[in-house]
Amino acid sequence: MAALGLSVYALVIGGGASSTTTGSPRAGAPPLCRAAQLSATAELNGAAFGTMEGGTILTNTAGSPCSLPSGRPRVDILWHGRVLPTRETTEPASGEPPPVRMLGPSSKAVIPLNWANWCGKPRQGTVSGFRPTFEVRFAGGLRIDAPGSVATPPFCISPQRPTSVLAVGRLGKAVGF
Repeated sequence: MAALGLSVYALVIGGGASSTTTGSPRAGAPPLCRAAQLSATAELNGAAFGTMEGGTILTNTAGSPCSLPSGRPRVDILWHGRVLPTRETTEPASGEPPPVRMLGPSSKAVIPLNWANWCGKPRQGTVSGFRPTFEVRFAGGLRIDAPGSVATPPFCISPQRPTSVLAVGRLGKAVGF
């Protein structure tokens, strides 16, 4: 009897099948994150065998939560506005963190990165003070530039195969960043 009363009440106030709603198709999920509400930095440090390991850290700088895009992003390494030739792999970067789909205010997420075998010769400047930018692009259009920490690029460990390699992990919970 109570269910019948609630059904009639819903029809009277417009809650029938013909009503429409706006907003996210995922009920209860906050809206997708926008680039304007995220800050990003790339923190990579030297590791064994001439690689640089770390990740791009995304921080929600807005006062409300937002949903993160699903899927693995694409990442380009920029230096002085130019894309460095890099072969990106979808192999998991070491130590992938637990997945995360929502960022609350001031919360962080990380995209693990492992960059190896950079044999390039920069056209502008010298390698000292090397500060690349990591351009992160998600399906659906979200693009974020993450300035890198001041470092030297990874060593050239295989000049016979001069293309550097960037392993990009899945977006996950920032632990230890």
